[in-house]
Amino acid sequence: MDQQKQYRCHRCMNQVADPGQPCPNCGWHQATPAPEGALKPQTVLGERYFVGRAAYQNAECFVYAAYDREEDARVWLREFFPHQIARRGHTGQEVLVSAENRLAFEDWREDFRQLYTDLQRVGNLHAVTPVLELFDWGGTVYVVEKYIASLSLREHLTHSGGSIAAPAAKRLFMPLFAALSRFHAKGLIHGGICLESLYLDAKQNVWLRSGGTRQLSLSERSSDVDDYCPPEQHDPTAFWSPATDVYALGGVMYRVLTGTRPTGAEARRSGDPLLAPIELDPDIPESVSDAIMWAMELDKAKRPQTVDDFSAALLESESTNTAVFAPPTPVIEEEEVRKPTIKTVLKLSRISPSVAYFLLGLVLVPLIIGFSLSYFYGEVLDPLMGNEPPAESASPDPVEELVETTPSFVGVYIGTLQESDAYLRQYQFKIEEDFDETYPAGVVCRQFPRKGQPLPEDGTVTLYVSRGSAYVEMPVVVGGTLDFAVDQLNRLNIKYNVEEDPELSEQEENPEYPENFVVGTDTEPGTRLRRFSGEVTLYLAP
Repeated sequence: MDQQKQYRCHRCMNQVADPGQPCPNCGWHQATPAPEGALKPQTVLGERYFVGRAAYQNAECFVYAAYDREEDARVWLREFFPHQIARRGHTGQEVLVSAENRLAFEDWREDFRQLYTDLQRVGNLHAVTPVLELFDWGGTVYVVEKYIASLSLREHLTHSGGSIAAPAAKRLFMPLFAALSRFHAKGLIHGGICLESLYLDAKQNVWLRSGGTRQLSLSERSSDVDDYCPPEQHDPTAFWSPATDVYALGGVMYRVLTGTRPTGAEARRSGDPLLAPIELDPDIPESVSDAIMWAMELDKAKRPQTVDDFSAALLESESTNTAVFAPPTPVIEEEEVRKPTIKTVLKLSRISPSVAYFLLGLVLVPLIIGFSLSYFYGEVLDPLMGNEPPAESASPDPVEELVETTPSFVGVYIGTLQESDAYLRQYQFKIEEDFDETYPAGVVCRQFPRKGQPLPEDGTVTLYVSRGSAYVEMPVVVGGTLDFAVDQLNRLNIKYNVEEDPELSEQEENPEYPENFVVGTDTEPGTRLRRFSGEVTLYLAP
């Protein structure tokens, strides 16, 4: 394979014919310098991973766009590189540390390795970017993560006007909340939830990139990440729990709904107030505002202790004061109530046993005498006197039949029902899909029979599962190729037309654009469009 075919864009990893020109797919200039300390683009690690641009950096690592030659696939490559104590060697790949920092570096590196080893064991967990591999190279550790085409939440907010309305935010984040609940159930705490670790793909699914170590939290005090860190993340001796991530989720929701950065925990401890979201935007429901303020309590014990508690509070209905997305409890038959023994009754009534037995005898003796006389007259004297017992009724009194009613499944994630043996033994679920503006994708939005109606004999219940909103937002496609734009629109089920840009066509001298370059659209990014019926026009350079 010649050098021309081997050369890939440092950003999108597509092959480029002329590295001296902007990439025809994404417009990236290959001569863009790398950040200080980062691996240089075109570095190849282990004869397998082609390294591109450094897309992200924090106090613990660099994250690079990269290409896996063996798998022929794009990946994210995370390099452990604490820039406060490490430096790049003369070969460009080695990570060097001074003698006085060696022990701290090695301890931090092993914590980093353990964190991502644990994440790799979790496997594929929806909404959390999968860890594919770990390997050592040049004195440090690299983590290979699955590549998912996406925009950071920060970029998405920029394109959507800085904030998102409460109903849309709920639909966007509820699947992430469900994934984090399962994440915590496996004994893991993320510890790095912020705008930079959350991404949205073309289908408006939220993805959470891998977290960070304790040392990272202690080193991020001057960064935007600190806005979402609870106080315990700045205490090296404090215990982390799911409530730690709940605080960060509350901070993210605060920023998403209000368009305003939340006041950091340290500043709040010093007296700076955290205004309630509803004070910044009166359109935010009071119940949502209260839930966010609850999640951002400085005292960990006063916060929601689980993501499920927080999501239930966010979804609380103001009119009915009830929460959705809470799975109904399967009906379990009560065990027969144990009847108390005579000794127990005597003990509880504080009656002397001798007195009690005397009283019991006074009651039983008349009963025994009465029963004996009744038997004698009924079974002996009546037949001798010709008295016949009354004939039995031909038709006994009808007994009212108990009819089992259907419970409510609306608001429950379909996976919860399909993975529950208790539900599957009792009900036969028939699944249908439909768009819904209230419930996010994967959540039951309607059912038949409805709650309280008689359950069919075969236990069949039809569940209508939400496909999410019928509306999507116009993505950013200007500046990319026609193929890229078409792919983005097809993913969102948006119809499109292609025309030459009329303004550029009238110019005598046109700037040089790559072939099939999208220079404009008739619809602004972020505009709401209905799936399958919304239509836009893409303008190409003539």
